[in-house]
Amino acid sequence: MIRQRDVRWLGIAFFACLGCAKPDGGSEPVMTSSALAVAGTSLAVFEAKQPTRTSDDLSARLRTIVGLVAANSSVAPSTFSDLVGRHAGAAARWAEKIAIGAANLHVEYYPQFDDLRVNNLDVEDQLNPSADVGEAGARAVLSSVVAKLASANIIAASQYDTSTAELGYTKHMEGVSTETVVPQVLQYRFTLRRRINGIDFANAGMRVVVHRDGRLAALRIGGGDVKSIVTAGVEEPTGKGYRFNSVVDSAAIISRFAKETPDARGVRHRLMYVIMPGTGMVEPRHVVFSAHSSDDGHGDIVIARATHAAYSLADASAAPVSLSDPPASTKTKATRTQ
Repeated sequence: MIRQRDVRWLGIAFFACLGCAKPDGGSEPVMTSSALAVAGTSLAVFEAKQPTRTSDDLSARLRTIVGLVAANSSVAPSTFSDLVGRHAGAAARWAEKIAIGAANLHVEYYPQFDDLRVNNLDVEDQLNPSADVGEAGARAVLSSVVAKLASANIIAASQYDTSTAELGYTKHMEGVSTETVVPQVLQYRFTLRRRINGIDFANAGMRVVVHRDGRLAALRIGGGDVKSIVTAGVEEPTGKGYRFNSVVDSAAIISRFAKETPDARGVRHRLMYVIMPGTGMVEPRHVVFSAHSSDDGHGDIVIARATHAAYSLADASAAPVSLSDPPASTKTKATRTQ
């Protein structure tokens, strides 16, 4: 028996997988029309705001999300206040398995990131559903989930655009070794980031996982926030926030990156708002996702772990800021040269 699952997932603190490398390892820049930085544009910098949840607030939030994932909105509020109460005061991750009617769920919460995740274990265990709703059907489920979250005041509808959701997959294949096994889509995994004035906020958003048969398999929501007010439909900074006119455009950064990092593979370029390490500020930055290859001297090409680098739009000479963990000490063999 052969089983294979290919799952894409996001990190906690950096909610911004910028896309995976092309299958052929190509390195051409990929950008969407909304992801271009143009010199001379007025952009806002925001002071980061760490969301603080009261027990009652988290309980209500959990009740709504569990109701969606378990397809059961009639559960007594005390179920969730008791669950939250068991972890009152926790400063780091907590998790529990709970039963809601006939549904078995896994609930996980990271208070330091306001990152709440609920998985329907029964749905996830269904590896061979006969029906496939397809991408269009899965996107309809996504739109319904976002609308219900907005109706429950869990999110602001104006901060999310379902047309920009990025789609990944969980694939599954099963068969005997003498057969040609073809992987099939098991889950449609949508990443939808919170937007600030039309620009994705890397550190906040949601992951909506729709099972092949159209049921909701998991929902993850949370991340950072910013101190702001909305004036005439535009989110303006408050607190320590301010505005500036960009002096660097994306084309210049793409050219600079190509010259400075010729061995980069699977390069992706995005304009994103990012919580800058050590500053407490949320800045618009040109973010580059890439991996780096080299020859180990024995005929093998090795690829180091992926990195994220954030380039300033206010200072053309500034060094990029790493948004990745420290580089791993080991490298993984990727291909063999002949």
